[in-house]
Amino acid sequence: DEAYLLDVLHAGNEKANERADRTLHEVREAMHMLY
Repeated sequence: DEAYLLDVLHAGNEKANERADRTLHEVREAMHMLY
């Protein structure tokens, strides 16, 4: 079902974005670049 696949892709995209945000925050924190 196409709608199901789109839902799965959307959920995966959100999860990946959350993980990337956390990783970037950790990198900025390690480099003392928190603004």
